[in-house]
Amino acid sequence: MTRKNRIIREANRYFFLFIGSILAAVGLEIFLVPNNIIDGGIVGISIITSYLAKIPLSVFICVFNLPFLFLGYKQIGKTFVFSSLFSIVSLSVWVYVFHPIPGLTNDVLLAAVFGGIILGIGVGMRLFVMAVRLTEQKWWQLSLINVLPFLLVKLLCFSTFSF
Repeated sequence: MTRKNRIIREANRYFFLFIGSILAAVGLEIFLVPNNIIDGGIVGISIITSYLAKIPLSVFICVFNLPFLFLGYKQIGKTFVFSSLFSIVSLSVWVYVFHPIPGLTNDVLLAAVFGGIILGIGVGMRLFVMAVRLTEQKWWQLSLINVLPFLLVKLLCFSTFSF
């Protein structure tokens, strides 16, 4: 692969990480957080801690992800960590930028649906880029066998909790 092709490939990766971060931040700050709806995982813990400590959400997103960056560096390598760091910082910046904008709806159901869809698309874009980066490692391959358990858990959660 030529140097020009590598630069284009990296630029595309960072572009999708950037756009995914914007979408995730819109889902969080325009729909979910104004309606007191939390997300799961580190972002959910960050939302709760931000609410209790009265410190901006963007700070906790960065701080709570630091241990995972360290583990990623030890287990996977520096190129993965650079992509992750860019994604985390980008999400934090956009969460900070969108925070002063009032929510688009006060209807909790609409906020949950649209916020979940937009956040899901943004996180999905970011995860896809990171998964593709992982497939370049010799020890891990992205396949249906690796993804199927996660899809089944999501399907089970959706079918159980949506009715």
